[in-house]
Amino acid sequence: MAHFPFSTILVNQNVRLSLRSNIVRNCRQIHFMRSRPISCILKEKKKRYAVLTEERFTCRRIVTSSQSRYPWRMNPVLTPEQTSEALQQNEVSVHFDEESSPQAVQRYDSNQLFSNKPGEDRRAIAECMFTNGVLFGVFDGHGGTACAQAISERLFNYIVAETLPFQTLPKALARLQSGEMNDLVKWHRHPNEYKLQATADLYKESLIKYVQANLSVDVLDDDDTADVLKTAFDRLDNDFSTEAMRATTEPLGIEPVLTAVTGSCACVAYVNDQDLYVANVGDCRAVLGRSKGYGAWESIPLTVDHNVQNLDEVNRIKGGHPSHESTTVIKNGRLLGELMPLRAFGNIRFKWTAEMQRTLMRTFIGYLPPKSFHTPPYLITTPEVTHHRLTSNDKFLILASDGLWDMLSSDKAVQLVGEHMKSMKASSSYGVQEGAALKDVMKDLKERMDILKSLDTNSATHLIRYSLCGVGNDFDLNKLAEVLSLPDAIARQHRDDMTVTVIYFDS
Repeated sequence: MAHFPFSTILVNQNVRLSLRSNIVRNCRQIHFMRSRPISCILKEKKKRYAVLTEERFTCRRIVTSSQSRYPWRMNPVLTPEQTSEALQQNEVSVHFDEESSPQAVQRYDSNQLFSNKPGEDRRAIAECMFTNGVLFGVFDGHGGTACAQAISERLFNYIVAETLPFQTLPKALARLQSGEMNDLVKWHRHPNEYKLQATADLYKESLIKYVQANLSVDVLDDDDTADVLKTAFDRLDNDFSTEAMRATTEPLGIEPVLTAVTGSCACVAYVNDQDLYVANVGDCRAVLGRSKGYGAWESIPLTVDHNVQNLDEVNRIKGGHPSHESTTVIKNGRLLGELMPLRAFGNIRFKWTAEMQRTLMRTFIGYLPPKSFHTPPYLITTPEVTHHRLTSNDKFLILASDGLWDMLSSDKAVQLVGEHMKSMKASSSYGVQEGAALKDVMKDLKERMDILKSLDTNSATHLIRYSLCGVGNDFDLNKLAEVLSLPDAIARQHRDDMTVTVIYFDS
């Protein structure tokens, strides 16, 4: 038998393994039950596993059965009831009251499933207080949770501060300053979601300054909504930087620094009457579902990913820096060889000058500029904005982080939501209209039989479930149970955080 070389084994309650081989580097903890030796099965590309005994590693070949796709899993497999509970614990469905909220949005479904611990995705849903507008956002954090969390709490306030008519700003400012209200929106929050209390005063102070700055501009003409969204995105990111620098001389705590150093993609949908605006930064995605009649659906992408597959983005970045940086500004498919999204909030390591970063380091050690860092900024937060006028055939919009889009195409996601709408109708009793032709009745009944029967009333949960275990027109529930039973260190290797919001229009 061949032996795996290893350099260090530290035995306590947990054992950390440092292997020079390529065996699942992230599977670092092996648990022991007192004095009883426990086998730890690790993944290798040829379906081998290493068995840790009290003396050494030995390697044996095994055959993976359909009942055990993940042979290194030590967690017990979830039951079907536990699987549904895990999928549904963050879901929410809301129907809008047509009389009190006469906007184009009829209802929405939303859900999140995390692979990271803690999850780095965030979402936000809110109604504008002074208009009929509704805001939906999906935020995919990276490097930590701080930036995505801050965006989810603050960005909508900045958007409303920009979209408000000039005559309404004094009223909004007075109510903020008096403490009558702390936000310019009415939040829809899931009980599992939280709001940072330690930074609440700082966030409100920055928002008031922003409204005051808008009032100081003696302009009564309303700006184009697309420009308004771009301004709000850029202003919030600028405030992140300002607050992080203030933290070097003021007792603001570590949170402003973490917000600026970590990063996040963002995709926001703003619906006002029949106007839909989508502002996107990074690789989250918005896809419109349009009915073509007779059960057919068309997917309309309203965003483009900001990554190296987007040649326009690559050319934009390379064109903004000297020619001698053309081989380093995009390297190994990433910005400066490190960052995958080419637009994002935060990430001051790619925006600040080296001198500014050194100032931050004197107070908070550990943040160094990337390699080949010569002519910042390399990263922007300005979103690409798409405007779409809703029609009677536009039925829903899917907002989701890349964790979903890594598993599903836009066309498939739209088809699934369309079928989910039919499935919900099919679950109700079928009534034959008076005078209906027999062939039409038979056609309706056949459609009811052929569609994928949903196990979830929430369409966002339906999308997540199918992305993990969908097979043709069915679900592999055994596979789903095994996927959701993976240890935290392994789960991240198989899927990313997923955040999905499906917005239904009153069309």
